[in-house]
Amino acid sequence: MTRSFQHLRPESPSEACEMKAKHGDHAVFWAGGTDLLLQWRRGAVDIDYCIDLSGLTELRQIKRGENETAIGALATIASLQTDESLGGDFPVLLEMADRFATPQIRNVATVGGNLCHGVPSADSAPPLIALDAEVKLLSPIGVRILPLESFFEGPKETALGDAEMLVDVRIRRLPTRTVCTFERMARSYVDIALASAACRLTVDAESRISDARIVLGAVAPIPLRSAGAEELLVGVLLADVTADLLDGVGEQAASDARPISDVRTSAAYRKHVSAVLARRAAAETVRRLGE
Repeated sequence: MTRSFQHLRPESPSEACEMKAKHGDHAVFWAGGTDLLLQWRRGAVDIDYCIDLSGLTELRQIKRGENETAIGALATIASLQTDESLGGDFPVLLEMADRFATPQIRNVATVGGNLCHGVPSADSAPPLIALDAEVKLLSPIGVRILPLESFFEGPKETALGDAEMLVDVRIRRLPTRTVCTFERMARSYVDIALASAACRLTVDAESRISDARIVLGAVAPIPLRSAGAEELLVGVLLADVTADLLDGVGEQAASDARPISDVRTSAAYRKHVSAVLARRAAAETVRRLGE
């Protein structure tokens, strides 16, 4: 294993992509480094060229437009907690950030890094997918926009091309009377999630659920939408959402989950927890919509 590497400092996102194209698999992008540094120290990755993105300050910005908000790939998790406009429009991202590891990690870890690592337990993935977020990807041949839901392809596998980097995450303005919530379960407050769930609901003028998203994390090879659980909620009046219906939402979400057993917990426990979290997220979303 190579214990040293060449440190590269691009002056623009385009130059960073050109460096990656030149060095290929021998080079890695470095954002916050909270995952990559641990992998390198234990020999899980071999780095010859480290393309350090930390100097690209434009990628740290959170830009709010009239109909869309763009979160730069280098925006830290901590910045989600302090950006007032983001917290006002998408409070679920503040809720997620509040539960993300420790303050020290949140001050370093980036939104782009959390997504590009491609792990099913990434805390930011379920709420962002529930918000119908898209990612802007840049390469030497141009730009493409991809729904975040299509970005994940398997454990630690994403749709990123060989010389492609994530530039920002884009979220359109939500319809009126829309609420999104996030729940997670871990062995300890600072541990990675054993399971997580996000729920987004929109109601019409009659307080009938017109749109639903139920997204599970850490219980399948990729963050997973539960279409069956969503179908149970669409068309139901808020006043008619019963405990039995919420139980059904949780059970359907667990049925759609495809967890594994590992050193942290068993597949059976993840199934059970996914039902609990999906039910809890749906119940809280309904409660807030009814306020």
